[in-house]
Amino acid sequence: MKKLISLLLVAMMALSLCMVSASADEPVEIEIAVSSLGNGWPADLKDDFIYQKILEDTGVSMKLVLVDDFYTAVNARITGGNTPDMIKTDVDHMITWVRMEALKDMTPYLDNELANYKSWLGSTEMTACYVDGKLYALPQIYDGSKHQYCVTIRQDWLDALGLQMPTTVQELYDVAYAFTYNDPDKNGLNDTVGLTATKGMYVFDTIMGSFDTVLSNQIIIRDGKVTNTLLQPGMVDGLKWCKKFVDDKLIDPDCVTTSGADKFKAGTVGMLSSSWTGIWKAYGQEQIHNVNPNAVTNFFTTLKSEVGAPDAMFTDDLNTTNTVYGISADISDEKLNAMFKLIDYLVSDDGSKLVFYGLKDVHWKYDDNGNIVMTDRAKEANYISTYQLFSRKEAEYLNVKFPEAKKVFDATMSANRIQVYNSLVREPEEMFLSDMESYAKQELLNFIYGDRELTQEEYDKFIQELRDLYDFDAYMEAATEQLTAYGLVK
Repeated sequence: MKKLISLLLVAMMALSLCMVSASADEPVEIEIAVSSLGNGWPADLKDDFIYQKILEDTGVSMKLVLVDDFYTAVNARITGGNTPDMIKTDVDHMITWVRMEALKDMTPYLDNELANYKSWLGSTEMTACYVDGKLYALPQIYDGSKHQYCVTIRQDWLDALGLQMPTTVQELYDVAYAFTYNDPDKNGLNDTVGLTATKGMYVFDTIMGSFDTVLSNQIIIRDGKVTNTLLQPGMVDGLKWCKKFVDDKLIDPDCVTTSGADKFKAGTVGMLSSSWTGIWKAYGQEQIHNVNPNAVTNFFTTLKSEVGAPDAMFTDDLNTTNTVYGISADISDEKLNAMFKLIDYLVSDDGSKLVFYGLKDVHWKYDDNGNIVMTDRAKEANYISTYQLFSRKEAEYLNVKFPEAKKVFDATMSANRIQVYNSLVREPEEMFLSDMESYAKQELLNFIYGDRELTQEEYDKFIQELRDLYDFDAYMEAATEQLTAYGLVK
């Protein structure tokens, strides 16, 4: 009888161990709330080869959940006690959720559980992820390559008109004038214009960079003090140049509200201020040459300064942590450990290559020299960018994905930009920053398009309006206080 009982006990223990083992093999599900998914996102997880490979390698079910009406829906979940395990968000909302005690303090884990992640980030600025001295979100990597803007130009038009690549605002004007009025495509028609841009102020920032400013509210540091691009001494002179381009009809009249990329590809505009990506990738060049087989494109990244500042064009935010990931304050220990395992994997050599390029020997492979090259199945992996939670090492990635554009992205990544700090600055609670920015944009356009007199006196009135109506001084005081606290000014 004792022998039978012993055998039963052994059997029960074995069964128990099997149950524990089976339980241990169950994947831990991590829900990551995002506001968008990659193009071509698989409808079924069984068809999502990135999800399946991560699950196979880590035992973690990494579920990227699309949330419509994102911030409203996430707020509702937080207030309802059902915070997603991880949330992809911006700094402002992160701070709001920290105040609601919805996000977990990650400071205790930074030097141990997150050591590999921290090493992978390198010199990436993390200051905006701290609230009251504690780390509440994990930023994406920044390697100085986010703002990859340039001016793409029709080199064949330059050659046809005997012109050189512009290097100054005056030369930009001369080229734009010739592209507009001197029949650069030699079709005998007055059907071309000099300069366009992607939607917004980029067309004017092409000019304003030479005056050490841009046409928007941007926090900058000059001579060790916090100031604003709207307060730069070259603003009025820069605006006068913008107005001259507009008055002489050298700028695409629609480009403030509509991207001019299609017009450039169609051969009706000679210069395009934009990211290089839509123009210099193979498909962009194909679109140009399908319309104009003899078209030759070239580019430049900056113009010479008119005010003795470093040559620069467009802006670059010192702190690019405006896309960050917060982790639920209520996450279980089991899920938190799984989260650390997942993060470690995503920044590992194998994991990062998976989310950058897809499956090895399916979507990419090593060539005889040990370099990564994409296969003819690479397009199957076009949807996977959302899995790049912490962004990517951009130069490495671009060299693999778009070798045809190497000269352009190398140049744009090394080009000097106007350093701005907006993502580090939280406006005063009583201030409506978006209202001020909308008003500023409209008035700047009014100066350029002749709806407001363009004089220094009138511009000074505009700045006073920002102070009187939109708490501009309070915003600048907050910027000074916060950037001083970060140690960026004394």
